[in-house]
Amino acid sequence: MKRLLLTTVTYLLFVGSMYSQVQRCGTTDYYEQRKKADPTLEKRMNVQEQQVQQWIAKHPNGLKAAPVAQPTFPALPGFKPTGDEAKDRAAYAEKKALYLSQHPAKKVVTVTYDAEKIKALRAQKMKANSILISK
Repeated sequence: MKRLLLTTVTYLLFVGSMYSQVQRCGTTDYYEQRKKADPTLEKRMNVQEQQVQQWIAKHPNGLKAAPVAQPTFPALPGFKPTGDEAKDRAAYAEKKALYLSQHPAKKVVTVTYDAEKIKALRAQKMKANSILISK
């Protein structure tokens, strides 16, 4: 009984999957409808495609991506960033502790990557600047 049920379910799944891919892509159907509504559409799209192909031919490397922003650290004697954030954070903390132990009266600004803190600090700075300007 279980075998018959399993065979039937498998057969139904197989038949269902065969008929599930009969319809073409909806994008193509929509494109055909738009062409019927606007006879100049195909010509305009071909012109645009030619422009794109010409641009690609003129720019074989495409657009260069903007360089990835590296974390910036406040100036601290003896600290040189390597580019590896984890190592830089550890080295910076070590140099900061050494610097503060040698110069207890000095204050070093800590590095923060928390977006919310940065937004809050910027808003605070802008508010302070607007107060100074209004006076």
